[in-house]
Amino acid sequence: MKKNFAARRAPLTCVVLGWLTVAGVSVAPASAQTTDFESQVATFERKDARFPPPAGSIVVTGSSTIRLWKQLRNDLAPLETIPRGFGSSTANDLDYYLDRLVLAYAPRAVVIYEGDHDLQIGMTPEFILERMTSVVQRIGTAYPDARIYLISVKPSPKFVLLWPQAQVVNQMFQDLCLYVPNCTYVDTASYLLLPNGKPNTAYFRSDRVHLNDAGYAVWNGVLKPVLLAGEEAHIVLPELRDQDIGAVSGAGFSTTDSGTMTVYGSGDGVGGAADGFHFVWRQLTGNGQITARIAAQPDASGNPLAGVMLRESLNPNAKSAFAYLSPGSGAGSVFRVATGGASVAGANPLPAGTTPHWVKLVRKSAMVYCWRAADGVNWKDCGKAQLSGLKKTVYVGLAVSSAGDGAVATAQFDNVHIHGTTSLPALP
Repeated sequence: MKKNFAARRAPLTCVVLGWLTVAGVSVAPASAQTTDFESQVATFERKDARFPPPAGSIVVTGSSTIRLWKQLRNDLAPLETIPRGFGSSTANDLDYYLDRLVLAYAPRAVVIYEGDHDLQIGMTPEFILERMTSVVQRIGTAYPDARIYLISVKPSPKFVLLWPQAQVVNQMFQDLCLYVPNCTYVDTASYLLLPNGKPNTAYFRSDRVHLNDAGYAVWNGVLKPVLLAGEEAHIVLPELRDQDIGAVSGAGFSTTDSGTMTVYGSGDGVGGAADGFHFVWRQLTGNGQITARIAAQPDASGNPLAGVMLRESLNPNAKSAFAYLSPGSGAGSVFRVATGGASVAGANPLPAGTTPHWVKLVRKSAMVYCWRAADGVNWKDCGKAQLSGLKKTVYVGLAVSSAGDGAVATAQFDNVHIHGTTSLPALP
């Protein structure tokens, strides 16, 4: 049964003029939900408590079209994104959960997709605009410098009769962004149409509602250039210091460009009683974590290694933990639990791991936990170890080794994030 939302309609002109001219007066926030999304939102919050996302990222939120975009983080890298798609939500639902789904992350930008499910359950274009205006206004009030990107409502083949109304909503969103500072309307809808103006079924799943892989490729091809134009200059990589560890045949170094850090290193590898590799690091005091995406390993010959590392000192035989990827041996982890002791392999290695590959090390006192993910969202355990007597201040960063000295290996990293109390000591 369709619900009647006409009682809360507001003409576009009134909403926009209200934004521009009525100081101190806001559109009333949503007071009810169309569906109970409490369990989904609570799940996000539990994961955030365990693995805090980086502040100042880009929150990407909206209905099931966002929730089902499984490669969102990989597709939008090197931009730092927090996927927060939830169920078959509406603009009204987003307004209701805005504090917990968006504002809690102190985002530098917010990408929003809502509108099609709204129409499917009987909401009018005017009501959708009212709720989206409230969302946009509240983001702007909490974070005046945050940029907002409104994605157009897509033309689903199953609901082709609603497409004229969706076009009205899209025009309203476009007009709203004309009047709102830091708001950009992104037209992805027109790229999902045939020349005759009907939805192209080749871009939709068998349900004729949600995008398939080809549809997401089209979406990303339109959305990502817009986001890069607005956000690439705001990517912040942690400041790290270069240092070769152990015996190496060639000096390692690192470079940064457009949110990507490229690390070059030689050395015999990581493991045994001593290591040989290139390390770019910061100090971490107390508990914390380091996360990075290994975007590429151009050197496929031999067995080069690249990943994130925690170590007690910069000595080659220090206690350490390393979560890595290698074109030759796949993905794995290795721990040295005692200074000068033998190294032990972690759990659940992947013999054929490939880029992109997300790796994470989490420190809790002397325990170090390894995690990895193909998509940056669904993390899998890759081992843990207790580094007995681990000092309070350790070194964390990115490590690269040719693992067969005589050459220099290369790895490209992005989405590098260190959470905790960190510092970079002054140079001697």
